[in-house]
Amino acid sequence: FAPPTGLSLAPPPRKTTPPPPRTYFRIKVSTAKDGIDFSAWSQDRFDDLGSATAKFREVENDGKLVVTSVECREAVQEPPLLYDLTALQKEANSKLDFSADKTLTLAQSLYEKKVTTYPRVDTTYLSEDIYPKIPDILRQMSPYAQLTSPLLAGKLPKSKKVFDNAKVTDHHAIIPTGQPPSALVGDERKMYHLIALRFIAAFYPDCLFSTTTILGESGGVKFKATGKVITSAGWRAIFQGEPTDRQGDDDAILPQMTAGEHGPH
Repeated sequence: FAPPTGLSLAPPPRKTTPPPPRTYFRIKVSTAKDGIDFSAWSQDRFDDLGSATAKFREVENDGKLVVTSVECREAVQEPPLLYDLTALQKEANSKLDFSADKTLTLAQSLYEKKVTTYPRVDTTYLSEDIYPKIPDILRQMSPYAQLTSPLLAGKLPKSKKVFDNAKVTDHHAIIPTGQPPSALVGDERKMYHLIALRFIAAFYPDCLFSTTTILGESGGVKFKATGKVITSAGWRAIFQGEPTDRQGDDDAILPQMTAGEHGPH
């Protein structure tokens, strides 16, 4: 055998100590356009409160945010999948602050009252034999007629994101049964509402949006806002005015803007 190459003796690498956490300050400005509230953060970070406060006063005295550039990237967002129990528990916690146990109890009660289907499921899909039944379910959801009527006016889409026999075993995703929810009150009504909106949204068109970065300036300080500009709401129209999930800045909804625009903050 030839002697090995590329080998050497060396001490093990030293463990480096991470730098201590750094405290800094940033300035946040909030403004609105077309009924959409949004915020932008200063790109500079200030090491001490004194310098941050001085810059804050300059921004405050300026009183307006001037847009210097807008960068957009087009994207598509499909409707959310139907609920399995885990997804329902997560969303009920995020939007309604319900615990997992409370969500399961409410979902079980709705099932026993025959207004929604069996809740202890781990699939977000429906079997294909349910497709012919969907228009009747939508038609019977009279409290949601304004949302269901556009779907019933044409041929209902049959997406593999909703109907897939290979992903359904004993039970399918949690959906309304079509029985009227008129007797529901309180938290049961809220839980049914979550399930009903998710079900209706599954048949709506994709949401079209732009991933957007807005740069601006106020009082000599540069600011940045990131988020989404909706160009065609699609399924998101179902959730207008509804409680939203807790989201980061990158998920915030921004208004359409152009360089040179300015507004008060």
